[in-house]
Amino acid sequence: MSKIQGQVSYTVQSLQRGIRMEDKRFTLRLDKEIFDRISGLAEQHRRSTAKEIEQAIDCAFENSISKKIIIEQFIALEGCQSGSDSFVKDGKLVFASFDSQFYDLNAPNPFTPAAMCYPSNMPMEKQIELRAEIQRLVDLLGIRTTILNIECRVGTDGKAYLMEVSPRAGGNRVTEILRLATGTDLIKNDVRNALGLSVEDMTDPVYDGSYTRVILHSYNSGTVKDIVID
Repeated sequence: MSKIQGQVSYTVQSLQRGIRMEDKRFTLRLDKEIFDRISGLAEQHRRSTAKEIEQAIDCAFENSISKKIIIEQFIALEGCQSGSDSFVKDGKLVFASFDSQFYDLNAPNPFTPAAMCYPSNMPMEKQIELRAEIQRLVDLLGIRTTILNIECRVGTDGKAYLMEVSPRAGGNRVTEILRLATGTDLIKNDVRNALGLSVEDMTDPVYDGSYTRVILHSYNSGTVKDIVID
């Protein structure tokens, strides 16, 4: 088993060399395709037993071409998760933004954000910590100039975690809201970089107010007639 410090993903080559079930309790999350094949896991969101974890690992090995699997520890959320865009220029994180994501737990997919707002309500000391971790990742990977979409959260253990860092712009019009809220156009700078043109100077966002975006979810197809915000 290998574990990268600061991350919570485990690469397991065999169950015997993997996690000792009696010593480590954690909540297991599985892709639905694998999950549906495992008997006895009727309640996806409860804590898994050691036997269920063994079944899940066996099933994952059976479906793994490389015979290596990844086990991700579920991090219980404290406050709101952040999923926003940042920008690296010449190896330096020059624009780091964080938002607050809100979820509709009654939606068909409760893991899809229903709304986001700027600035984030994440404690500033955690934002500073995450910014430093992003820069450390940029240094380790040798990233030069690009836009980044970053998912991060603070766990109930009080620790800040980078969940995902992708070299792309986020969905749900993240960059457009950031441009309106801060005046910084990340897309323009990313396109300029792709064309070999100089990238404008940027600094961390300064918001002139509060901004939000709401994603409409519906159980039925059709046309939206009106929106009422009370």
